[in-house]
Amino acid sequence: RVHGGCFVIMSEGNSANVVVFINTRSGGQMGAKILPNFEKAGIVVCDIFKKSPQIWIEELLSSKKIIAETRILIAGGDGTVKWIFESLKHVWEKPETSSTGIQMPYIAVLPLGTGNDFSRITKWGAKYSGQASSDKKIKKLIENVSNAESQKFDRWNALLENTKTKEIKNEAVVNYFSFGVDAQVAAEFDSLRSRKPHVFKSPIVNKAIYGFYGVIEVFKRHPKIHNNFQIKVNGQELTIPKNSKAIIIVNINSYSAGIKVWSPNTKKGFAESSFNDGRLEILSMSSAFQAGLIRTRIFRLAQLAQTEKIEIIPKENCVAPMFYQIDGEPKKSDPLHVTIQFSDQVGVLI
Repeated sequence: RVHGGCFVIMSEGNSANVVVFINTRSGGQMGAKILPNFEKAGIVVCDIFKKSPQIWIEELLSSKKIIAETRILIAGGDGTVKWIFESLKHVWEKPETSSTGIQMPYIAVLPLGTGNDFSRITKWGAKYSGQASSDKKIKKLIENVSNAESQKFDRWNALLENTKTKEIKNEAVVNYFSFGVDAQVAAEFDSLRSRKPHVFKSPIVNKAIYGFYGVIEVFKRHPKIHNNFQIKVNGQELTIPKNSKAIIIVNINSYSAGIKVWSPNTKKGFAESSFNDGRLEILSMSSAFQAGLIRTRIFRLAQLAQTEKIEIIPKENCVAPMFYQIDGEPKKSDPLHVTIQFSDQVGVLI
């Protein structure tokens, strides 16, 4: 069934239908490369750079193409997943949508991004490996989405207050939030990739460049977290290691392209990490060198706490700027007062 350039695929032998959204710019234009493969299989996908996900969703709802059993397959990376989650939330917050009684569709992922931490933790794979390379494989992919089990997934809200301008904004957190030297290394890496995309030809090259920036940052002075910030977990002050150069807060146990950073510890009262337990895990990174080589899995991060709410408070003498990243997107800012707490749960397919 076709609606406005979006093809809704009815699954054989199953009451669920599957709506396919694709980011044609993901993974070095991989989305654009596989688009003809879907077309050859008789499928026209929703290109979210021709229309936004929210417009697609609203049109499909109004034409009754999204029904009680609809599932969404996202062909893209972590950023695309976050974008569609936000679009679904905006649409379902509207009274005209909630009054229909139709539940928000569950999500599956065809990983086309670089890190793909969300698709890793929800078991859809670490990278694109030909899942949409033929009619037969596309049919199998749709069947897998239709038959997948559903689970709830925690989403978090980060309230960011700029201590200089007093500007306040809210950001959704799906995978993780971090600030300090790891975000600074990520920002340098991201800047080079934007200026010279032709250099980043493979994961091996990407890791080497990332490690190179970490080594460079070793020779720079970086402010220690405990000298510049106070952190509260569930209202209680957290002891920050004196050697901490970055704090990493994770919702999923997959960081920076698949690194498992958390493990249970009965002596310290640390339980398993789970994406639907209403808790975040907090870890500390001790150096720029560790930040640069974290993707090589040589170093482990220090586990600090599990919590339902975290507050990051800049001290009066806080050194500017503050580097932070949300779900792998690095940013630079004046010092921020950050409050992260539970937002809602969305449906995912495993």
